[in-house]
Amino acid sequence: MTALQNIRTQLKAILKDISGIGNIYPYYRYKKNDWNETLKLFKLGSDFKGVMFRQVSRKDPVDDDNNDITRKWEFTMLRQVNDEQQTALQFEDLIEVVCETFNNENQDLNNSVREHNNLQLIDITEQMIGDVLCHQAVLNLETIESI
Repeated sequence: MTALQNIRTQLKAILKDISGIGNIYPYYRYKKNDWNETLKLFKLGSDFKGVMFRQVSRKDPVDDDNNDITRKWEFTMLRQVNDEQQTALQFEDLIEVVCETFNNENQDLNNSVREHNNLQLIDITEQMIGDVLCHQAVLNLETIESI
């Protein structure tokens, strides 16, 4: 398993242990020209929720004094809006749990990296996915591994 594959595996494992996170994909999922099929990827019972993540950049060592590879990761969390159930508040609470799980309990991502710079919430918006209104959060994480 490559270092990249190991980090992906550990990120997914950490997310999987968080209650209420939904379906988890270590890459961005979209069904070509069919939003209803895309929705099925995140369907859990009568709810729609999940998280996708991907590596968005990689910086290799630039000299002999620095043997670090720095990777940036982007996470997109989704949750179906239900105003009566106050899902906006539940979604924010879940984001808080996700950040605390990474930032307080998994600084080395189960020994797959040397460290990370803490999961950062970048934005929360509402987004139509097909005909379903969803909460959407974008979070970033920077990992540092020694080679």
